[in-house]
Parts: sequence; structure tokens; C-alpha cells
Amino acid sequence: MSTLTASDGYPIRYRLYRPEDPATPRGIVLYLHGIQSHGGWYDASARHLAGSGLAVYMPDRRGSGMNEAARGHAESWEQLARDATDVEDRATADWLETAGRLPLLLV
Repeated sequence: MSTLTASDGYPIRYRLYRPEDPATPRGIVLYLHGIQSHGGWYDASARHLAGSGLAVYMPDRRGSGMNEAARGHAESWEQLARDATDVEDRATADWLETAGRLPLLLV
């Protein structure tokens, strides 16, 4: 489990699945779960993607899963979209120095 601070200060917890060869990732996957679930449900598919050379970032939606603050609550869809962008920014920054700008895939 990893944590980043969202643009509004909310701590977002996410799962990170590193590719088997982290020196040469093929791309980044931002893996978002549905409204009534959490990232843990998708562990097997995230591991499979990482096994094929992708870095997988799977944040839990604010108020769900590993995010214990304000259970079940988000102000708006715009807030959730900003959260996804914050995770995207983290993922891009994590790999920029070692792998350059990588393709980004949304699941």
C-alpha cells in the first residue's frame, strides 16, 4: 500500500504493482474500481498486467477500501476525477526519470 496527498489534502491510498522488470516498463495503467467496490477485488488482474510489463496504480476511491476518512463520501464526480488526475501525476513522476514519458492506459 502507498499513500499520496490529493490536491485538497485528502490522503489517497493506492496499490502499486510494479512490472517484473522495472527498468523497462511498457506503460502505466491507472486502474479505477467501481463505485461499490475497492481495488482489492482486482488484485489478480492487476498482477497479470504487471507481469506483462506494466506499472499498475490502483487507488481506492475516497471513502472506500483502504481510505478510512469520510467513509462512503465524495463531494462530486469532479472531486473523484481530480483524485484520478492526482494519481496519474504521481505515476508519471515515479517513472519519468528512469523510463521517460510512458503510455498511460485507463482501466
